[in-house]
Amino acid sequence: MSLQKIKEILEADYGCEEHADGPHAILVLEDGTKCEVSEKWIAENGIEEGKCLPESLYNIIQK
Repeated sequence: MSLQKIKEILEADYGCEEHADGPHAILVLEDGTKCEVSEKWIAENGIEEGKCLPESLYNIIQK
């Protein structure tokens, strides 16, 4: 697994879903992988569209 570019960040919370860790978003990677993470996690890790997601973070979100 090499670095994956973040193609898109989508809103995951539609309507009244609530999560203990706050609002969620869906990361869409260049290879088509999609995963749901908290917006707090995105901010803490400096995640932005067009940036590469390091393998260490990719492994965390795949668990």
